[in-house]
Amino acid sequence: MRAIYLATGLLAAVSCLGQAGTQPAPSPAPSQRKAGQSKTSQEKPVADSAAEVKQEDIPAYSLEFQKQEKPSGDVVASPFIILPIRCASDGTPFFNVINPPSAGNKSYDPLQQTVYSVSPKGSQSFSIHAASDLDDIRFIAMDADDSKVAFLVVARRKDQENISSAGLPPGVTVKKKSYIALFDRNGSYTKSVEVGVDYGPSDLALLSSGEFVVFGYDSVNAAVKVSLLGSSGELIRSIPLSDEIAGNPALKEAETGSMHERVQDLSRSGIGSWRFVRTRGKALLYEPGSDAPVLEIGDGGARREVPLAAPEGYSLDAFLPASDRWIVRFKRSGLPKSGEFVVSPDSTDLELYELNPGDGSLRYRIDLGKDNSVGIFGIACEENGEFLSYRMDNDSKLALLKAAAPR
Repeated sequence: MRAIYLATGLLAAVSCLGQAGTQPAPSPAPSQRKAGQSKTSQEKPVADSAAEVKQEDIPAYSLEFQKQEKPSGDVVASPFIILPIRCASDGTPFFNVINPPSAGNKSYDPLQQTVYSVSPKGSQSFSIHAASDLDDIRFIAMDADDSKVAFLVVARRKDQENISSAGLPPGVTVKKKSYIALFDRNGSYTKSVEVGVDYGPSDLALLSSGEFVVFGYDSVNAAVKVSLLGSSGELIRSIPLSDEIAGNPALKEAETGSMHERVQDLSRSGIGSWRFVRTRGKALLYEPGSDAPVLEIGDGGARREVPLAAPEGYSLDAFLPASDRWIVRFKRSGLPKSGEFVVSPDSTDLELYELNPGDGSLRYRIDLGKDNSVGIFGIACEENGEFLSYRMDNDSKLALLKAAAPR
């Protein structure tokens, strides 16, 4: 299996087909991630946790995946799945795939995507182009819960476009805005709501209260913004970020200079890799490869910052969606932020751990086994003590697998 990154905003596509990479991994460098006292506006601080830990000092458990009933319904087989995979709180995974080339076109278009919910009970497709009140739609991000699927998009509202265009000069169009396009779990489009912030959001997450949380970079004020939105998209309040999260030197440098210099500083800051994941009923905002704490956001905008411990020689790569755990994928330090790295079962470039949500300390190392055909990128999420995984069968059909974890 070979990881392939595509320049599609915050998204990275991972090929599920092909041979394992053969490039040697760079020598590991010690991680500088420190685990310590969490900072919270509505909860008490937690005790200091261990900072840097050797892998052999962490207890481990193994996952043995068993094949489940094949998903019903039509799921288009595609070699490209857009990461991160989102999972609803009932454990249903949502796969965003790049559509296969149409007739007469031999290449894949990263902008042509379809989202599928996949379950033995029934699979469903979701297309942002079903948003009948929006036009010129561009996908940004998505999330789902037990009753709805939300797409963060940039678009023009058709009714406003018809009204506003009347007095515009020829060739001038109405400016696009950010919207949340909402679907029910059966794939039917319900409505869109305008995002009530004055910056372009890069990601969103659904909270159990029905509220939304979004984040993005405010280029006018040169600041990272995190905002709590109501169910109608209205701004409820801004969520503050500490200097430990937003104090990236490159972000600070992007506050001044020419537009070209600011764009370069933003590129170096890694802001494009920041993302949300939902776990334990809350949204976590984190930056892959960073030593910054993760920001946990709950209903009403309750916030908590938690520094993470990491195994020696590794750094944070990604969180997996989970119902009651913190499941984290770590990447060997020194590997490139983009490009190829080995993800075959016997590789140690990537490791999976369960962390303590209270203080960010390492709780368990998760062993997938050398004979595991799933691979670390094949794990979609955890739900009530079961890990859900997927793979493409020989008939190019998506197969789901489950493995029980110790309670």
